[in-house]
Amino acid sequence: HVFCHSRKDGEDGYAYLVINNSTTDNTTVELPKPAQLYLLDGNGNMRSPVMYLNGKALELGENNTLPELCGKEVPAGTIELAPGACAFIVI
Repeated sequence: HVFCHSRKDGEDGYAYLVINNSTTDNTTVELPKPAQLYLLDGNGNMRSPVMYLNGKALELGENNTLPELCGKEVPAGTIELAPGACAFIVI
């Protein structure tokens, strides 16, 4: 599944949500130009009790503060989403 919306920050471009619904196969996404990637997955474990953002565990901090949600700059080209993963891609 792929969803697209205009960017919230008012900049030119779009924000995409790509969801890999497969439980067994990777999904390939072709990026036409560099982008900010926010990849959410279980770090290889479909039943992981912890979600990861770009490979970093999302865990509450002191006093239950939310972690910083940082995107990752990726070049134009191909990215793969593992089974059950989803990605927000800002181009």
